[in-house]
Amino acid sequence: MAKRTIKSKTKQPTARVGRPRTRDVKNEDREVGATSSTPSTSTKKLSQKRRLAMKKAAAAVKKSHQREEESQEARSRRNVMNASRTSNARSEESDEVTTKRRRLDALRKRKTRVEETEEEHKKRTSSNKERTSRARSEETDDQYNRRKSSDRARKTRARSEETGDEYRRRKLSNAERTSRACSHETEEKRGRRKSADAGRTSKARSEESEAETLRRRAHNKRHMAEARAVESLEASESRKEADRKRHSSHVTENCGIARKDVRVAENYLGTMSVQCSSCGALHYKGEQPQSKQFNTCCRHGLIQLPMFDNFPKELRDLFTSSTSESAEFLKNIRSYNNSLAMGSMVAHVDTPKEGGPYTYRLHGQVFHVTRALHPEPGQEHLCAQVFILDTEEAAAELANRKTKVSCSKDLFKKLIDLLHMYNPFVKSYKMMREKEEEEELLATAENRDVREVKMVFRSNKSLNPNRYQLPTAEEIAVVFVGDEDENPGKRAITVYQRSTGTFQYLLDTDKETDPLCYPLLFVDGKYGWHVNQQRQDGHGGTTKMSAREFYSYYLHIRPNFSLLHHAKKLFQQFCVDVWTKIEQDRLNFIRQH
Repeated sequence: MAKRTIKSKTKQPTARVGRPRTRDVKNEDREVGATSSTPSTSTKKLSQKRRLAMKKAAAAVKKSHQREEESQEARSRRNVMNASRTSNARSEESDEVTTKRRRLDALRKRKTRVEETEEEHKKRTSSNKERTSRARSEETDDQYNRRKSSDRARKTRARSEETGDEYRRRKLSNAERTSRACSHETEEKRGRRKSADAGRTSKARSEESEAETLRRRAHNKRHMAEARAVESLEASESRKEADRKRHSSHVTENCGIARKDVRVAENYLGTMSVQCSSCGALHYKGEQPQSKQFNTCCRHGLIQLPMFDNFPKELRDLFTSSTSESAEFLKNIRSYNNSLAMGSMVAHVDTPKEGGPYTYRLHGQVFHVTRALHPEPGQEHLCAQVFILDTEEAAAELANRKTKVSCSKDLFKKLIDLLHMYNPFVKSYKMMREKEEEEELLATAENRDVREVKMVFRSNKSLNPNRYQLPTAEEIAVVFVGDEDENPGKRAITVYQRSTGTFQYLLDTDKETDPLCYPLLFVDGKYGWHVNQQRQDGHGGTTKMSAREFYSYYLHIRPNFSLLHHAKKLFQQFCVDVWTKIEQDRLNFIRQH
């Protein structure tokens, strides 16, 4: 009989009920297996690091052996390839990546330096010194300039980012290193170092502007005040004693370093406090005669010449103020004067190649020339030719010349306007240009050829060059139209419309030479020395004044404003020019007597 299966209504456990238990068992198995049969994760990572370190060490040893066995040629090729690869990578990285790399390099280098032995340190520094010396000896001038520029930029950037703590640590480290190096150097080496330092400092000081000088002095003063405020009494006494020894030492005598030495007080001239009773020139006490009238400045009162009393205030401010405009003007004063001069000094300027302060030196013959009213076609406007242009046009042309790149267009405009206003020679050239335009209009109206226009500087003996009233344009020159036979009066210097193929020379004996060649010194048209210059003879009459007597009067220092002594590089040029004129005057005297 077949059995029947009876299904109970009671619910039996289903697979769903048993699944959680099955899952738990599996999880437990996994945990047990992980605990019992495999190492921990941290142990595994540590093992991986050790294997990686061993692998790197083995690779380093292998590379070291390969480097020892490679030839010089192979090493050079490898270094070139590495340098090229590094350079390409550095050129493509961003500023952020560069900063991060440099920071990591610095940390790694610092750690390595701390751990190295004394022997390793000496070996590394010696190797670096040899490698640097070899690289420096092979670099070109262009590479040298790029390297110095890059070093300056990097150092400036690093200094701007350092904190006060880092600044003090750096200064202390530098001081210790310098002290250590100085303690080991010989007397000969110390002398060479001081001489090189003095030359380098002197060169840097000669090239800095007035504003840079003021900033440097202010910084030094502030730095010294801060240092003196925190130094101890013992340090102060030690510093003063070192100063006394240094000032009394003769070691620095040939180093170009200023010395203080109280033992040579008998050779100290003192200040220029003694005034000439006749002309007011300042002298040293040791020069004083019993009469208090000096010979070198005014020949005991026999020479009386007008000083710079009518000098325009606008131009005087450029010579004496401390503004940036004044500093730029004085720095390039020779360029400004020579660009606006109506005559030019032609000579070979011998620029010294050695270091030291600026020196103006000539070689060979010196002569002065002036030019026609108009330049040759396609040529630049030279001498007085710039004054027939519009001020804006003239300033732009002068400032854009390659030799005048450091000159300011605005300052050229200012100077041109001042000369138009005060200088009678500039007005004379302007008058000639106006006469030329008038003649062109008349020729067109009368249907005839345009006649030639010339300008002649007057040789007027009735015009006293020592007078205090300034000459006018009509007094110093006459402009006329016509042929040579129609020219009125006696002529010395003639200005033509166009070049005749030769220069118009200005003689050393012409009174117009100085104001034409130095318009910024003789802005009001004051005449210079000429061969017929007169002075008192001491017996109620007059006699000829020599060039030496004339220029000695102006070169002496007086309490009132003296333009020449504020003209810096232009003053040097003027002194050299004057010296050649005095020597020429002496030679002429010897030739004639």
